[in-house]
Amino acid sequence: MHAPFTLFPTTIPESNLQQATKSIVYFSRLMHHVAMDHQLLQESFKHIIDVDEFTKKLWNIYMAVRNGERVQPVWFGLFRNDFLLDEDQDTSKLQLKQVELNTIATGFGGVGSKLADFYRYILGLTGVKYTYNQIPDSQSTYGFASGFVNAWGMYGNPEAVILFIVSHNERNIMDQRLLEYEIYKQNKNIKIIRNTFEELVKVGKLTEDRKYFIDKEEVGVVYYRVGYAPTDYTDKIWTIRLELEKAWCIKCPPIQYQLVGAKKIQQVLAKPGILDKYISDISIKQLIQSTFAGQYSLDMGEEGDKALNMAVNNPDQFVLKPQREGGGNNLYGEEMKEFLLSIATSSERSAYVLMDRIYSKPRLNYIVKTGVPFIKLNCVSELGIFGCFIGAKDRELYNISCGHIWRTKLADTDEGGVSAGFGGLDFPFFNIP
Repeated sequence: MHAPFTLFPTTIPESNLQQATKSIVYFSRLMHHVAMDHQLLQESFKHIIDVDEFTKKLWNIYMAVRNGERVQPVWFGLFRNDFLLDEDQDTSKLQLKQVELNTIATGFGGVGSKLADFYRYILGLTGVKYTYNQIPDSQSTYGFASGFVNAWGMYGNPEAVILFIVSHNERNIMDQRLLEYEIYKQNKNIKIIRNTFEELVKVGKLTEDRKYFIDKEEVGVVYYRVGYAPTDYTDKIWTIRLELEKAWCIKCPPIQYQLVGAKKIQQVLAKPGILDKYISDISIKQLIQSTFAGQYSLDMGEEGDKALNMAVNNPDQFVLKPQREGGGNNLYGEEMKEFLLSIATSSERSAYVLMDRIYSKPRLNYIVKTGVPFIKLNCVSELGIFGCFIGAKDRELYNISCGHIWRTKLADTDEGGVSAGFGGLDFPFFNIP
């Protein structure tokens, strides 16, 4: 089946896209600094790992690698920063509000670069008059691939391969293949192999000198397209993940980057004064802070009690988020209220973060998707900005913004995510002044 998509692109003020694009290099740098800050990570996750088994296992791997004798000094991340457009009640201007920053298995970097021409084709068929630049090109495939080529070069072995770890019967394979072909286009000496975690149990091997092999081929870079959900793991696969993190190959992402993609880190960074530790430039700090929605801890204590009561009394104004990726995990409205009441006196609530709900103005569009009636419906769109970052512990090696994408869902659907089955691919269209 084709990926779901909207029949028409969705309008956005050019200034909003420019702001979001400008911000990703600052967000990527910030996430790297946070990933290197063990004290902040420890303080952020200390209550969560007591009640969330999945996060605890990720944390245990992080600690095992951190305390290891020989650690790969290069960190590689492909990020997607997701925003909703919130209408200011006083000025009616659209403002960017961050939904989340994805740090593992970032999707649609490949397909995203094809959508500009796709929507130019559709608008051409309809006879709509527009200028070429009203549909801004996205270079996400090129940018992602350049990250892999650079990381592979930093590994230092021209015979090493890049390993894509994928799911069984991978349905997002076309997105990944476009990335694979672009890597080959940029450097024909790089070989890419695809394996599932289950296959690595049989053919993967960590040597005494920390090199990782698939049969006889040394792995230089590992790209996790799975590994963000508890269902991705068994006891044997947890062992494989630990071996990979201990190995000398460069990971995309390393375990620290996966941890800083947690909703808890998003909530901590929104606290007053936290950004001051990492950002000295006031204009950059203000740019990042302007995108923050309200974030609230549910840890046991007075602060958490206040947040919980606030959500119970106004359930339509908040969203409850666990430390999970991939869509379909959040709770809203009355369902959220009932769940919060059920864990009000339990430390289990520490595994969740409360966030102000962002209400974007619906737009009319058609979603072309198997099983969905082809009728004009109110839709809400989420803007994703892609970034590629490579860093050492105390310095930045590569940091670029590399494209954008819209993802659109029906306005009466709480959850988002194309791969999770809640929406369709879309693309920005600039308003004519």
